[in-house]
Amino acid sequence: EEVMLAGAAQERRKLESEVEETPEVKRRRREQAEQQQSREETLRQQNREFYCDVCDKQYTTVTEFAAHLSSYDHHHRKRFAEMKEAEKARAGGDEAVAERREREEKRRNKELQKRIAAAAAAAPPPP
Repeated sequence: EEVMLAGAAQERRKLESEVEETPEVKRRRREQAEQQQSREETLRQQNREFYCDVCDKQYTTVTEFAAHLSSYDHHHRKRFAEMKEAEKARAGGDEAVAERREREEKRRNKELQKRIAAAAAAAPPPP
């Protein structure tokens, strides 16, 4: 039993970082990585067809995607997105909203300055 254990410890497998890479091993590794990348890209291209932008959901089959498109959840999110767009257009877009907020902030600052001045005038002078 000791002989087997001693032999096993002497002949341990080398880690990947310990193995020297030959040009052939490097070439094979690169080819495998390129093949994996091309498979992943092909898969992404195929799955892109079953992606719902409105709900930000990915489906793998046509039937799942078709079921999703007719679901209450999809229609609810779609109506909500349309409502938000309509509200944004009604409000005048992002620039108008930012301008309105800026005017409101200026008004608040003016009012605050008036209150500070009134409080300073009403306060008794320090002894």
